[in-house]
Amino acid sequence: MARSPSAPEPTQRWPSIERQLDEAKAIHGSKFEEFIRANQETNLLRPEEHNGDGVGVPLWLRVYYRKQHPTEPPAPGSKAAFADLIPRFKGGSTPDDEIPTAALIRKVLTESRAHLLETLSRFGDKDLGTIPEFIKERKLALVDVLNIIAWHEPHHQGQAHITFNLWKVAQG
Repeated sequence: MARSPSAPEPTQRWPSIERQLDEAKAIHGSKFEEFIRANQETNLLRPEEHNGDGVGVPLWLRVYYRKQHPTEPPAPGSKAAFADLIPRFKGGSTPDDEIPTAALIRKVLTESRAHLLETLSRFGDKDLGTIPEFIKERKLALVDVLNIIAWHEPHHQGQAHITFNLWKVAQG
């Protein structure tokens, strides 16, 4: 029977737990099987995430990622991760007097990189000319964003390198 134009799209179903275990080659009774079974809460996923979305990441791994990043926005446009740090460092290279710990810096870099890679994985070559909704106000196409990332991140690497070298010299 054909779906009426006003009816919602049918929900994209995830593979059964048995199929997930088989595809992951999880050994029955193993900790890996237990891990997969413990990460089945589809309500933690973004609405656009589904089995046929082309990302290639299994349900259990997506759910685990969401559990490990509970403050990450569930969808673009929501509250940013590390929102408390943004006002302190968004103004450029002038630091404030509250120096973050090395552990926090590592955490921010690791989680930010993972978030960037996850976000970029949702786009393909055909999307390069499009302006994603979450950066629409900046009027930048995806190709522009990638170009900015390509020069901006090494700029920060250089800043960190020179700062570290100056610190080493100051320490004698």
